[in-house]
Amino acid sequence: SHEGKRESVGTLQVFVSRGKGLRIKDKLTQSSDPYCKIRLSTGKIFKTSIRWRTLDPVWVTEFCWDVSKKDRNAPLFIDLYDKDPVGSDIMGYIVVQPQDVFVEERQERWFDVINDKYPGEDNGQIYIVWRYIEGTDKIPGPLVHTAKQGFLSRRKKLGGLKHVLVENWVRVMGEFLVYTKSMSHDMKDNSEEPKVCLLNGASLDVNKKVENSFTVKNRDEKTSATFVAENSQILNDWISVIRDAIAGRINMEEEINGELVVTIKSASNLPAKDFNGMSDPFCNVMVESQQESTEIIQETLDPVWNQSFTFIVRRENTIVTLIILDSDNSWLSATVGQYMGEISFALQPYENLGPVDLDLELDAMNGLSRSKLPRSPRAKKKKNKPPKIQLTIDYQINNDGPDTKVFGSHLGSLLEREGTEIPFIMENTINILKDKALDLVGLFRVPGSADDINVYKRKIDKGEDVDFESEDDLHTIGALLKLYVRMLPDPLLTYALFDDFVLAAEGEVQSLKELIHRLPVENIVVLKFLCYFLLDVAEQEEINKMGISNLALVFGPNILRSARAELCTDYLIQQMAMGPKILGKVLENVDEIFNSIKY
Repeated sequence: SHEGKRESVGTLQVFVSRGKGLRIKDKLTQSSDPYCKIRLSTGKIFKTSIRWRTLDPVWVTEFCWDVSKKDRNAPLFIDLYDKDPVGSDIMGYIVVQPQDVFVEERQERWFDVINDKYPGEDNGQIYIVWRYIEGTDKIPGPLVHTAKQGFLSRRKKLGGLKHVLVENWVRVMGEFLVYTKSMSHDMKDNSEEPKVCLLNGASLDVNKKVENSFTVKNRDEKTSATFVAENSQILNDWISVIRDAIAGRINMEEEINGELVVTIKSASNLPAKDFNGMSDPFCNVMVESQQESTEIIQETLDPVWNQSFTFIVRRENTIVTLIILDSDNSWLSATVGQYMGEISFALQPYENLGPVDLDLELDAMNGLSRSKLPRSPRAKKKKNKPPKIQLTIDYQINNDGPDTKVFGSHLGSLLEREGTEIPFIMENTINILKDKALDLVGLFRVPGSADDINVYKRKIDKGEDVDFESEDDLHTIGALLKLYVRMLPDPLLTYALFDDFVLAAEGEVQSLKELIHRLPVENIVVLKFLCYFLLDVAEQEEINKMGISNLALVFGPNILRSARAELCTDYLIQQMAMGPKILGKVLENVDEIFNSIKY
């Protein structure tokens, strides 16, 4: 980000890297949702993205100011907040004095977070990198190369980076460098035993004995490895990446190739929410950014569902959350209702065990004492009978073969793998629907065959060929397109810009245009492709009954999602309401928005 032009004497760059050990603000999850606001005197205030449910956030975001003479005497302020459904709570702040800020050398260090409410206590730390450049005739380069940040946002083999061709068995994993062969400079040691180097406190040296090589030494200097690059440019790329990892400026999480099948069987001893002493329960299942809901069972405290859902799992530390709600018979009742209980559990212990039956006790308090929970007049007390949910999970990981997953894959990763601008699944389904289904009544509103959808999904994710041309039920093809869009780990309008899009819903088209301009290029291209197709559908509204408002209602909540929706129903309601409003405005102004965007 860069501030607009001002009369300046220099440029200040600030890179907000990450935080650690921050204070807990959300008692229910024992975590926080932190973000930073960065300000310099009267200049523009910048804001990082929100990092959900973590006390060790990674922002890796760079900001830039044109510095005036007045600014030279002002400190740099970094305010830390916790995001809540109705606002934000202050978590603390950092002040960097001007004599430390305006130094013409790159500076970086950890700062203690100050919290006036808890003076003298440990409120966590934030790692900041900054540089001041005197004069206005110099164009500053980035403090940290954003291309590397984008690649390293997921833990992968570094050899997969396009311009890095070093031995592809080297991995950087968060704060660890792991290599399956330890290579000394004389190349005599080729042990297959994996070795780990803790990057926190490690050292990196250019190896002068072997051309284009560098050596990483563990901080105890008992473990080291030398890596040889193909040329000097690649050597410099690797050195830059490893040094950023040593300095804590990158965070990487392995993207695994996992599939989870959850069968929600039944629940028992649920609390009564209706005046007849009964409830109308349904269960929301949330895995990473994916969500599915069971059907609503009317007037029972012991519902039986026996419904199965399939999820793509990309993170090792994935948590499954089950929330049981009582339907309120509103238009949102398929996803939102009165809270009855929930349970969260980690998937890792069940990896590759086959089907596992679980009988889990629900937390029905949602952070409230029992005396504060509403009770229906006819509800009977159930002593020693806690509410429970019964389910079966089958969690399989296969990282041996090539990754062919489509549903649940990050958009950028999939496009890079396919070598296209539009995912094959979107292009193929939309082409079929354009040719055969523009006059189909209720397209995208009428559900397709759940069994056929799962068959297609499994085949596509295994890399098998599918023949959409022979499919008679075109509603199934439409549902498959919706499923792909809904399962994107980061929605098309991105989690990072959710709050901004919500604000833009009531504003001018110009605000919406500017926000879409801030999306990643691949998101803009895919969003444009989808929107113009939806307009083709809307042109046949008299026949198919699917005008802009109905299409926005169907697709809106899939392209605009909140990362907090899986935790808080307030955000889910906001997502359900604002998604259609945003998409409707985009469709009504599609030419004005996309024709002005250069990418």
